[in-house]
Amino acid sequence: TRRLEVGAAGGVLLFAHRPDVVASAGIRVRRDWLALDLWAGQRAAELPTDPQPIMGASGGAALYRRALLEDIGLMEPNFFNYLEDVDLAWRALLRGWRSVVAPQARARHVYSATAGQGSPFKQRLLGRNRLRVIARCLPADLAARCLPAILAYDLLAIAYAALTRRPAIASGRLAALRDLSQLLRERRTIQSSRRASTSDLARWLEPAATPWWTLGEQRRLDAILSERTRDQS
Repeated sequence: TRRLEVGAAGGVLLFAHRPDVVASAGIRVRRDWLALDLWAGQRAAELPTDPQPIMGASGGAALYRRALLEDIGLMEPNFFNYLEDVDLAWRALLRGWRSVVAPQARARHVYSATAGQGSPFKQRLLGRNRLRVIARCLPADLAARCLPAILAYDLLAIAYAALTRRPAIASGRLAALRDLSQLLRERRTIQSSRRASTSDLARWLEPAATPWWTLGEQRRLDAILSERTRDQS
């Protein structure tokens, strides 16, 4: 049976140095399984007022029902940081839980305060945890439509790492591959308890974008964060 209860409610994170601009209102995911911040860069004044359905709540501003956590477990501690909320959101979806964002619940967020935007530490964890989420949570019946885009994205990421001399992007992915046998055991446990239909999951997958669009989004984020650096200098 399909569960229809709301298991998570998220708020809106605003940039601490630009509280008029949204940093994240939750999680959105593309067909290449790149997880992005919902409504990032939008004006806070232009947000809807009523709760909206979302793929998953951002871990920076989220309330989780106890029943949800008892059903699917907590955030995976081995992730340490980055994408652990995405992993939890997928596990919730697989079990049929829903998530919403409450646009009027807001908090200020110092973006990338833990590791620093673009740092090798963050790049390594993002690369590693991205593949961990895919290995654990990508259902077999979605693999055919997602794997070509996933492979294209990661091959381009590794090429970008080589061209720009950012080895952490590749080393994080290699770390995930070394853990593959353990990840596949975890996958069997997660997938064996699935309740959601293929259509329930596929509706949250947005089309994969071109590399130029993805780089453009990154540059727009960097421009917002550069204002914080100027304010501190």
